[in-house]
Amino acid sequence: MLLLALAHAATIDATRVLVLAPAEITAMGGAGLGFARGANGLVFNPAAPVNRRIEQTKTWGLSLAFTQLALGPEKQTDVANLGEVGPKAGGMANLGVAGFWRNYGAGLVYSGLEYRYGDALVNVTEGHLAAGGSYADGKVAIGLGIRGLSAHGERDGNTLDYSGSGGEFGVLASRLWDGWNLGVTARSEVRAVPVAAGTPYALDAAVLPWHLALGVGWTDAEHAPPRPVRVVGDLTIDGAVDDGYALESALAGEGIRRGKKLTVTPHVGMEVEAIPRRLRVRAGSYFEPTRTAVAPGRLHGTTGLEVRLFRLRLFKGFIDTELTWEAAVDAAPGYLNLAYLGIGSWDSGVVGG
Repeated sequence: MLLLALAHAATIDATRVLVLAPAEITAMGGAGLGFARGANGLVFNPAAPVNRRIEQTKTWGLSLAFTQLALGPEKQTDVANLGEVGPKAGGMANLGVAGFWRNYGAGLVYSGLEYRYGDALVNVTEGHLAAGGSYADGKVAIGLGIRGLSAHGERDGNTLDYSGSGGEFGVLASRLWDGWNLGVTARSEVRAVPVAAGTPYALDAAVLPWHLALGVGWTDAEHAPPRPVRVVGDLTIDGAVDDGYALESALAGEGIRRGKKLTVTPHVGMEVEAIPRRLRVRAGSYFEPTRTAVAPGRLHGTTGLEVRLFRLRLFKGFIDTELTWEAAVDAAPGYLNLAYLGIGSWDSGVVGG
């Protein structure tokens, strides 16, 4: 088994206060709930698959999303300090698909994060499976979903497997006023417990606490300016974890408590279509709260871009989209995240129709 130098079995606080998300979201400082749509939007809200744009006149649509992130350089974060990301460079992949038919939609998004410490390797996966419907001429979208958490660990030739799930609910309100959108997401606690019963484990569980997010966004795209602008602001709240510890500190045998109190994270971001129909430039910021008692939080700066590449049309038009390449950088003292390979769809116009 994966031995931890703790006096008793413990719970790992798996809350992600860092923005480890698709390139578009990373570049916007983790904000964008008000404009959540498609596969990327499932990270924010379970109603995202059905939150279409008003220029999409087809009765159906499909969106895909992929981002590869590189966490580095080495020793980017002291494990005895924040305990957020281990001292070895790691990686993360985000993959999602979503579609809608008339006023209904569904989607699935997956994100897998790899932690390395010495001879230990731990993969933590968070996923969202959701479905929803749109109402009031597409201005209101409501979704229900399942948030899942799994962890797989290997050390000294032994393995650990944990799995669990919880519910989530979301509402997106679009075009309420001139260019203004709102979003609300509520998620229950997820407790991932050992998959194999009767096996002595050093960890009781890995936990994602309850989560509440509020988002607002504004755009002038409805008035068809030459260079549309999006401005977004989100506030996320993550609950406490009883008897919670930081994963990396547990691997190091340091036993740093994590998640004793709820944390609040503000996010802001902005996007400008610098070259019409070709290039979007993004920037943002967020304050990373510490969920440990040994260090203060950090202010992050983010930036990125999206470049339209070419049109992809397959299966007699069932898949018909303009592919884009996206990239983003998230930097803070002692931290660097490079989302260097993001594949998405070039969509323009106003969300909610």
